[in-house]
Amino acid sequence: GFTRGGIVHAFSGSVEEARILVKLGFKIGIGSLLLNPNAKKVRTALQALDDTDFVLETDSPFMLGHETNTPANIRRIAEIAAELRGISLSQLAEITEQNVDYLLHTSP
Repeated sequence: GFTRGGIVHAFSGSVEEARILVKLGFKIGIGSLLLNPNAKKVRTALQALDDTDFVLETDSPFMLGHETNTPANIRRIAEIAAELRGISLSQLAEITEQNVDYLLHTSP
């Protein structure tokens, strides 16, 4: 009976899981897992998602194991995301800004 959507924070699942969540109205939160080259599932999911389906996040100060994560890592996360999607950093910024704006304007 869930009807609103939101952001799936720190997504680490498969393409299939991402698609189910998107159908329920969620945006997929792509974050510091991209900084790990071995995080294959999230990289594959990001490549399979439509432009309207994801946002970027850092989850600062967590998610980097033995290191402290900071908001400054968003730039590197965005660079990796743009590279994986085959688009420019400015295109990625525009896409993710529109997705966040959508959530802000459709929230209760």
